[in-house]
Amino acid sequence: MSDHNQIVATIEKYIEGGRKGKSSIMKEAFAENATMFFSSNGKLEGGQIQNLFDAIDSRDPSPDLVAEIGGIDVNHSTATARIELFNWGGARYTDQLALLKLDGSWKIMNKVYHNHN
Repeated sequence: MSDHNQIVATIEKYIEGGRKGKSSIMKEAFAENATMFFSSNGKLEGGQIQNLFDAIDSRDPSPDLVAEIGGIDVNHSTATARIELFNWGGARYTDQLALLKLDGSWKIMNKVYHNHN
């Protein structure tokens, strides 16, 4: 499987976890020490990816979540991806992901996002 297809499969695990409301599914997509950040009223928010997992597990599933991968840029063992997410719990987000190829598998290392609502 090509790097591009492996990255898409990793991103799809993340999205599936959001649709089903189960962090156990999306955890496979993230490195253990991954981080997530966003701006709230001009202030930096976020931290460890466990914050995302806790939020996912405390909310209802989002079966109507629609995700569009806007672009993937691969450079050997690093990659970036942009994802447009519609109707995730009624909200719209743009995620930008940084990925690394670790032991032959692509893992999300960092997620930064914008909430359009």
